[in-house]
Amino acid sequence: MRNKLLFLVAAAFAAMTLPSCDPANPGDDDEGAGDGDKTGKVIAKITVPGEGGGELIPTYDEQGRVVGLNIFDLAFAYHSDKVVITATGESSTDGGGVQPFDYSATAALTGGKITSVTEDDDGPDEVYGFTYNGDRLATHFDERDTYTATWTGDNVTKVVSSASNPVPGIYQTVYTEVFEYTSYANDANIDLNTCLLSMSELWGDNDIFLTWTNLMGARCKNLVSKITTTAKPHEQEPQMYTVFEYAYTVDKDGRVTKIVSTHKHYRPDGTLIADETDTGTIEITYK
Repeated sequence: MRNKLLFLVAAAFAAMTLPSCDPANPGDDDEGAGDGDKTGKVIAKITVPGEGGGELIPTYDEQGRVVGLNIFDLAFAYHSDKVVITATGESSTDGGGVQPFDYSATAALTGGKITSVTEDDDGPDEVYGFTYNGDRLATHFDERDTYTATWTGDNVTKVVSSASNPVPGIYQTVYTEVFEYTSYANDANIDLNTCLLSMSELWGDNDIFLTWTNLMGARCKNLVSKITTTAKPHEQEPQMYTVFEYAYTVDKDGRVTKIVSTHKHYRPDGTLIADETDTGTIEITYK
């Protein structure tokens, strides 16, 4: 995993121990922004119900772009040639304490799409990029790995990872992800597949907030129903494979109001690891 922000966001989304904020857009340009309100299905709130749950609330500007989320002062500043993403807060230490952090990422835009990202995460800058085939995302690459997409019709149906720059002495997992889809349209103002579900590192999964900009090319047309990930066995520690399954509740206006996910782990021989099956629920409220 590339940086700690995903873990921080995930922890905050699960526990929501920090107060809400309402960040304004600090950007200075109106160009280079995703079209946030394409269908009128504008999300007001995302809720994880039950003990340990919480709410994720996006803030929009006048153009319908996501300019903030109510965790870690997460803010998006849009410019004609880039998007700057910032976050501040506190993270847990190995000793059980907390420490402050400041995070920023600059996503460069080419033709209205994110093509490279430079992260400043309290350490050496991380740089990675994306390539497109027309308007469709084709690859995500960094100094170690490359993720390559196969599109079938209007959906990504396979992603294959490879070690673009093998590191001696460090095992790098090579795996294949296969995607299946529902008949439900992925037509909310944000991409539900990549913003809320465990899709693929093709979209920069470790930096899932990138997709909230709507600046990563064409989204998959349909909502995903199943993702099967098969890893190449490691000679010292055979890799299990995993399956994510998603079930949707849709209201009379065709809007997804609930997503139930099931995450199953299997041994290399196909045996289900029953005590490692996880389930979760997301509820979505619209404006």
